[in-house]
Amino acid sequence: MDIVSSASAVVGLVFNFATAAKTCKAVRGRYKDANLTIDSIRQELETLQAALQQLANLMMHDASALASQWDTDQSLSRTFARSVRGFERTIKGLQLELDKLKLEKQELGRLDKAKVVWNEDGMREHLARLRSQAGALQLLLHVIQV
Repeated sequence: MDIVSSASAVVGLVFNFATAAKTCKAVRGRYKDANLTIDSIRQELETLQAALQQLANLMMHDASALASQWDTDQSLSRTFARSVRGFERTIKGLQLELDKLKLEKQELGRLDKAKVVWNEDGMREHLARLRSQAGALQLLLHVIQV
């Protein structure tokens, strides 16, 4: 994965994280005891979105400096590609869960609530995955900057 492809993948992730954060905002308040978890997920999404945006900016505006590292260390580009795939899997899984919770109706009736049950443990797992991805991104950024 070259610098341009990598930057493009990161920009795609930024869009996906923004979409998921928007969905969190739509879902918040619809389920009993979900506000704290949804707010935590949304904060992680927004923080990671900002970090990924900065990474994309760095990659686009200082591509020559990064390209020399990319060319010198082949494992760096492979590691970066795996990291991007990890982010994609994480955000895709979270978005699927959030889409199940986001119904078209503004107010949920009893039947709607019976169809979709808040899964606190599942959402906390998504939150843990996001935090894990944040740690991986932090380490990768450190390696790129060294």
